[in-house]
Amino acid sequence: MLGKKIAILLSTATGSLLLINFAAAGVISGGVQTLGKSVYGGEPQQVQILAALILNALFGLLGIVAVAMIIYGGFLYMTSQGKEDQIKKAKNILITAAIGLVIIFSAFAIANYIINVIINAQQPS
Repeated sequence: MLGKKIAILLSTATGSLLLINFAAAGVISGGVQTLGKSVYGGEPQQVQILAALILNALFGLLGIVAVAMIIYGGFLYMTSQGKEDQIKKAKNILITAAIGLVIIFSAFAIANYIINVIINAQQPS
């Protein structure tokens, strides 16, 4: 029962943060109108820009999942009540989530660099 409640809470939080991420991306990159035009087919977008938007949303979602796993691992650790097996499980989740977060940040940086190089290479000087 507690596991089901935690799963519902994590999925609700993840969905909410994902919507906030999309809204923030639209406001940062030119406002809500620009976001609406790109989503609903206003002006045509370059494939590279569309790929960058999709990758940013994907990395945002992965970051949210990694942070949720860190929170879940911390919750398990705090509620272990000295049980060695649950402490070990919580530590494994925390270590795995932290490694995953480092990999996600690295992949985000590499992908943004490559996309910027591709976009800048195709623009006339």
